[in-house]
Amino acid sequence: MYLSKLNYKDADWEIGPICLSQQSLIVGPNATGKSTVLRCIRGFVRIISGSIKIDSTPDSLYIMEFSNSIGIVRYTLEIHSGRIVTELLETNEEVRIRRVPDGGFVDDESVKVPETTLLLNARRDIEKYPDIEMVISWVEQMSSFIFSNVLSSNSQMSPFTSSQIDLCRMWEKIDASKKDAVKTRMKELHYNVDTIDLAINKLGEKTLFVVEKDVAKPIVMGKMSNGMFRVLYLLVYLYYVAANGSGTVLIDDLGEGLDYYRSSTLGEMLFSFSKEHNIQMIVTSNDNFLVDTVDLSAWVLLRREGYKVSSISEITNPEEFARFRKMGLKNFDLLKTDFLVSYFD
Repeated sequence: MYLSKLNYKDADWEIGPICLSQQSLIVGPNATGKSTVLRCIRGFVRIISGSIKIDSTPDSLYIMEFSNSIGIVRYTLEIHSGRIVTELLETNEEVRIRRVPDGGFVDDESVKVPETTLLLNARRDIEKYPDIEMVISWVEQMSSFIFSNVLSSNSQMSPFTSSQIDLCRMWEKIDASKKDAVKTRMKELHYNVDTIDLAINKLGEKTLFVVEKDVAKPIVMGKMSNGMFRVLYLLVYLYYVAANGSGTVLIDDLGEGLDYYRSSTLGEMLFSFSKEHNIQMIVTSNDNFLVDTVDLSAWVLLRREGYKVSSISEITNPEEFARFRKMGLKNFDLLKTDFLVSYFD
C-alpha cells in the first residue's frame, strides 16, 4: 500500500492534488512548497498515530488517497476548533467510515466516540476491516528525516554522545549481511572504508566508527565529515527500514552537501533500493546532479502561487512529459525552461 494522492488545507496553505507513485521525487524552485508537502504528510501521521492530540491540532483538512491490491482507499479528515468535524473513509467509493455529530458508523455499525477521538482507531480488525487496518499500518510504517539536518556530532563534544544514539541502535538491529551491504554501498560511493563497527566506552556509551583504507586511525561519527556521515546514516537507515518490512520513507533535501558523483550515484542507489525492497520513497531535492539521474516518471514538479501549491507529473500529464522526452534535454532543463509554462498558466 502506498500514498498515491494528497490534498491539504489550513489557514496558511492549500496544497494539491499532489499525485505520488512508489518512487516520487518532488522538485521545484525554492519556496514552492517541497518541504511543506512532506510536513503535511508528517502532520497527518502524527494525528493518526496519536502523537499529537486532536484538541491541540490547528484547523486543517486532509484528503489522503492510498492505492493497494484491493483498489483505492480515500480518507478525509477535517479538524476545526480542536474537534473532528469530518471523517470519511471510502474504499473504491464505498463508504466504510462516516462521522456524524454524536459519533459515527463503521460499515453499518454505530460507534459512539468523543469528538476528539478518531473513528479510524475505534475499530481495528484485520479480517473485518482490512482497508482500515491498511491505513493505520501505513501510518505506523512511515518514517522520515531531513537529509541536510543529519550532522556529525559537534567536534567539541565527546563522540560518545546520545545525540546520535539512533544510528547506533539501528546498526545493532541489522544483521551481518546488511552491515556488509552498507560497507559495499559506501565503497560504491567512493568512501574507501575497510571497517564499520561500533565502539563502547567505559561508561557504556556508544559510537559508530569507520576505518579507511591506508588510514590507521579510526574515524568516529563525531569526527566524520557531514557528507560521509549523512550517507552512512541514510544507508543504515534504509537497511533498517527494509529489515522491518516495507513502508514509506520521506527524505527532505536529499543530496545536500554532496559532490556530483556521490549525489547522482546516491540518487540512483536510493530509488533502485526502494523498488527492490517495496518501499515507497518520497524525496525532495533541487540538486541538479541528483535530479538528472532520477527518471522523469518519478518527478512531481511543484508550482506555487501565493498560498496555493499545484503540481504536474507524468501521472497527471503523460503527453507533456512524453513530448519533453523527445526533445533530448537533460531532466534539469525541465526546471530551467518554460516548457511547462502553458500548464501552469
